Amino acid sequence: MTDSIAEMDEIVHEPSQAFVESTNVWEFMQTYGIDDYEALIERTTTDIDGVPDSGVDWFWDELVDYLGIEFYEDYDQIRDDTEGPQFTDWYPGGELNIAHNVVDRHAAPDNERRNKVATIWEGEDGKIREVTYHELHRQANQVANALEQRGIETGDTVGLYMPMVPEVVSILYGCFKIGAIAVPIFSGFGVDATATRIEDPECSVLVTGDGFLRRGDPITLKETTDEAIAQADTDVESVIVYDRLGASDPDTDLSIPMTEGRDEWWADAVATQSD
Repeated sequence: MTDSIAEMDEIVHEPSQAFVESTNVWEFMQTYGIDDYEALIERTTTDIDGVPDSGVDWFWDELVDYLGIEFYEDYDQIRDDTEGPQFTDWYPGGELNIAHNVVDRHAAPDNERRNKVATIWEGEDGKIREVTYHELHRQANQVANALEQRGIETGDTVGLYMPMVPEVVSILYGCFKIGAIAVPIFSGFGVDATATRIEDPECSVLVTGDGFLRRGDPITLKETTDEAIAQADTDVESVIVYDRLGASDPDTDLSIPMTEGRDEWWADAVATQSD
């Protein structure tokens, strides 16, 4: 045990000063005259005598302005910990939307980040896709419109039984835009585990894919999706299927089951929506 603890105390990597000075934490420390890590922890957790810019409330209030986080309704106070610190209610009275803060405001026509890369994805086959804030904003809007068209409202749940593709990010923020709850379901789960995760939150809409690549081989996903839906004790009214393997191509040898009236390809259900 002693030897293990000693090994944990060994520094195995120390970043260069140039790297340190490129970080957001370093920039924040320079802005507020904080010299080192220990001073950072003290300033952000302790009310220091004679230093008004210190303490938990100062830090979390200042951070909102420092990061430019935009609230639709301003908060009444920083935190309410009357139920104990483990049950702290942060920014009570405030209202915001994470999709606006993470995507939309950066995609605004006058924002310098609009055409900068928001997501970098590399598939198992080496294919790389880069998605800008503008592109992510538009596709997330299409997802939101598709979900609303299928009756999804604030507080409703949407299942994401998806392969690892960049569209997962668009689906997530599309859910956030309309106040829906995204329910991630690992694409490696079998029927029982998937059925449970569809049933418990009562997902009425499920977004999935035709399959994915694993060690170079195509693995279909739609059959498992259908079996899980049949097993789950809830009514999945709409299934949107993303084409990862090319199953929607009429000339492909890959065939997956599609239930008429319930299942739609992503290209028809989402890509046709207003952005």
